[in-house]
Amino acid sequence: MKAVGYYRYSSDNKAQRDNSENRQSHFVKDLIAKKGWLLVDEVADRAISGAETKPAAAELRRKIEHKEIKVDVLVVDEQSRFTRDRVTDIGIEWGWLEKANVKVCFVNGRSAGQLLTYDEFSRDLVALIEGSSNHEYLRKLSKAVTGGMKTKFMDGKCGWFGQTP
Repeated sequence: MKAVGYYRYSSDNKAQRDNSENRQSHFVKDLIAKKGWLLVDEVADRAISGAETKPAAAELRRKIEHKEIKVDVLVVDEQSRFTRDRVTDIGIEWGWLEKANVKVCFVNGRSAGQLLTYDEFSRDLVALIEGSSNHEYLRKLSKAVTGGMKTKFMDGKCGWFGQTP
């Protein structure tokens, strides 16, 4: 089977740049080797939230749909690296894979090591709830960060810029 490794991390801070992609790549390549699959490409969305449009994933979609690359499976460290959308939106991320006959395999999590089609994934209520929980986590995190920044501003500080003049 021809596999593509997909990596995503959401922050542009140095520690995450240095560690997250390398960690994800290590686990993905290890699973691909254990399964005896052929790694044909690696794709990374760097400093991109799981709830945002992912340019590298979109480019991979274009290549697959235009038959520039033949892929049987997309291997991802865990579901939250692939998407953090609401339950109703997860199908948008997975739909094109189903049409292209590309399965997804997560290294970690509930369905670790299994080849999944969108149909199979969509029947797994726990997986759908996990995806929705990831989306809710992002929503709450955004609200907390915004509140913290607002408090700093009201205290005379502009966040990471220091004191206001």
